Amino acid sequence: MKKKQIILFASIFCLTIIIGCSREPDLNKNQVVLNVCTSFGEGDGHYDTYQNLIRDFEKNSGVLVADHSEISSEEWKGNVLSSFSSREEPDVLFFFTGQDAKTLIESQQVVDLDTIRTVYPSYGNNINTSVLNTMKADDGKNYALPVSGYWEGLFINKDLFTQYDLPIPDDWDSFLDTISAFRQNGITPIAVSLGKVPHYWFEFLIYNYSGPAGHLTSAPTADNPLPESWIQGLTDLQTLYRMNAFPENTEELTEMEAVALFQDKKAAMLLDGSWRVGNITDKEQVILIPFPSKGEARINTDMIGGFSMGFYITAKSWNNPDKQKAAVDFINAMTANESILEFNSSGSASPISARTSKGSDPLLQSIITVNSQATAYIGAVQDTIELPVRNAFFEKIPAIASGTLSIEDALNDFFELNDKTIE
Repeated sequence: MKKKQIILFASIFCLTIIIGCSREPDLNKNQVVLNVCTSFGEGDGHYDTYQNLIRDFEKNSGVLVADHSEISSEEWKGNVLSSFSSREEPDVLFFFTGQDAKTLIESQQVVDLDTIRTVYPSYGNNINTSVLNTMKADDGKNYALPVSGYWEGLFINKDLFTQYDLPIPDDWDSFLDTISAFRQNGITPIAVSLGKVPHYWFEFLIYNYSGPAGHLTSAPTADNPLPESWIQGLTDLQTLYRMNAFPENTEELTEMEAVALFQDKKAAMLLDGSWRVGNITDKEQVILIPFPSKGEARINTDMIGGFSMGFYITAKSWNNPDKQKAAVDFINAMTANESILEFNSSGSASPISARTSKGSDPLLQSIITVNSQATAYIGAVQDTIELPVRNAFFEKIPAIASGTLSIEDALNDFFELNDKTIE
């Protein structure tokens, strides 16, 4: 996400309390019960690894884990934050850094690493300092320990390209040609839920015009309420929509339904991230390629990636004598070197160190190739935007794509809401 991470990524990118829980332990009044909330819910690529690590931790520590995990989404983020405002927060949280965690930090509901290390000096000492430096909050402190980084790229069903004798796109023009060809053959070109998860298409289409140097500062501001990169990127979204690049019911599809279209070979391409690798079923015919570039600001090998999530200890558990050590021990178990290798075995980014691999299957081989050729990694501009503003804007994406809402009007709405939120 920031400068030194390229070294780490070069060889390989080595819920909620109020919704309900996916795993409740058998209670025993003499045992500590640790309430944990993460994005490693069933269906997430890390789900099996996480559940295995929980079982090992319970066996070794005697602590029982009440796991409240769901797959990450904007709704999930909102529910997590609501659990804190209603004082129903978990003891341990795996959550985003940046703007998403701002309210938790400002309200002192999560504990910083320096405070934890005054009692437990070795806490998180195996995590590279250079990685932790990229995850600091606005107050200059670290609060979260990562287990993996992330990258985003374009997954393709290579067998569909072979079946219809189509070249793998390496620029914008060939990408559009591919879309037209698949649509003519009755294959949905792109699996996406524009109504629920438009994030990655929004991100890369703008990145094509903002480039690594300007992407994180490209959001509308008082000085630039109608940024050209956003107008151009959203115009390309409208072009794709008119080409029928997306599923016919893209506005109503859930994220998992969109992924299923890709998994079932009913769609040719899926723009997603490293978290998706673990639950892709066909690792022989699915491969990763860079998102096709357009214009001069970004080249194909400029990627979006970084370290944006980690384990937090909440003030609630830190101030509880019965739970403090259990929370520390749990995160130590999750972030141990061996655990991190397990979390990253499918091709995600290891925050410990770079590691080389030849890849155990074509998908992993392609991931290694794409990341080894990366010329830049930059974080997501959406992570610089306040959650209410981002949610309101993303809700407008289907209308923007279809042209029923003009891009200029959508950006003006964005700016007005953002201005009020900041005030």
